[in-house]
Amino acid sequence: MADIARKPIEAIYALPVFPKMRVALSAPDVNTLGGIERAIVETANWLSRRDHDVTVYAVRVDPSVLEDTVRVREIPVPAKLDRLGVGFRRRAQAAIAGDRPDVHGSFSTLSPLGGVFWIPSVHRVAYDLLLEWRTPVQRLPVRVNPYHRVRLRQERAMFAPGGCARLLALADGVKSDVMRLYGVPEEDIEVLPFGFDPLAFAAARRASIRAESRARLGFEPDDHVLLFVANELERKGFGVLLDALAQLDDPSVKLLGAGRIAPDAYRAQLERLGLVDRLRWEGSSNDVALLHAASDAFVLPTRYEAWGLVIVEALGSGLPVVTSRLAGAAVAVHDRETGWLLEDPEDPRELAEALRWSLSSAPAQAHAISASVREYAWEEIVARYEHVLRAVVEERSPHPVGL
Repeated sequence: MADIARKPIEAIYALPVFPKMRVALSAPDVNTLGGIERAIVETANWLSRRDHDVTVYAVRVDPSVLEDTVRVREIPVPAKLDRLGVGFRRRAQAAIAGDRPDVHGSFSTLSPLGGVFWIPSVHRVAYDLLLEWRTPVQRLPVRVNPYHRVRLRQERAMFAPGGCARLLALADGVKSDVMRLYGVPEEDIEVLPFGFDPLAFAAARRASIRAESRARLGFEPDDHVLLFVANELERKGFGVLLDALAQLDDPSVKLLGAGRIAPDAYRAQLERLGLVDRLRWEGSSNDVALLHAASDAFVLPTRYEAWGLVIVEALGSGLPVVTSRLAGAAVAVHDRETGWLLEDPEDPRELAEALRWSLSSAPAQAHAISASVREYAWEEIVARYEHVLRAVVEERSPHPVGL
């Protein structure tokens, strides 16, 4: 494996310019609406600015988030196959093979085999947890759901011998899961987290647009706003969060939510707890930093999170974060300083205590919280990723690429 030891952020701008590489990056979706999707966007743009020849292969692409120098190849997949998660791997594999890049980076288990796989999560872990949360009768639909069967099959192929040129895990927990569930040797997996944009997510920016953002979202000056951002609700602990919010018994504490899935399934719980008027749901957002500006703390009581890019982004904006130790990005939280790490994300009493702490004067100042995650800036993370790609290219060719 290549040496991808961390470098001081100042050294990133003085990195040697590698000979140009032709880089293929693949994932079904490329946008800024989710952590994985934002990761491929940031990686493509950064590598392109480093003068590499970058092509993104995806089913759906928001071209507005990619720099003009990044080429896009949209891979058409029939809707029925796309919903099941099949079709993309084979079609993208053919397109990439035809273009003959020097190296391929994949960001999804649905991506073609043989590349550098930056593991976004382990579906087998999420699947096993889903079964654990269900009654015996409720487990049958989960077991026969073709979506899970396809995802697990694709994942097994990715982690099988020869499935990848390199494996990059977002956190030590992800590395352990892959070793335990798929028998991958420890030395075959490097740990490299996702990063964040320190210009978009900064305490100074949050302060400068706070009044405008709160006014647009309809919050009063004396409201205390908790922010929850997730594209899944059950696994991310939304129901427990509602129970904890009710325990605060403070109508000035409001919950701002964002994500692809509206909380319709929680309507009865919201009504029972009297929280309907204290929740504002924004849906998917291209600029989560605007939601940070309106908020006083970020909360994600997740029961499984391979990394949690939203955690690091919230810290970058200077928000105290309440999350669980089960999140990979918990390593970026300084417990009882920049955030509160829950011992049991399913305990609403502990969560309520953490929420009170996050809204008090106890957390560190916003600028200190923001500074605490500077090492996770995309510039540093993708520079290390570039070294991994270069190592793969050099292993495959006795002659330096670009010379």
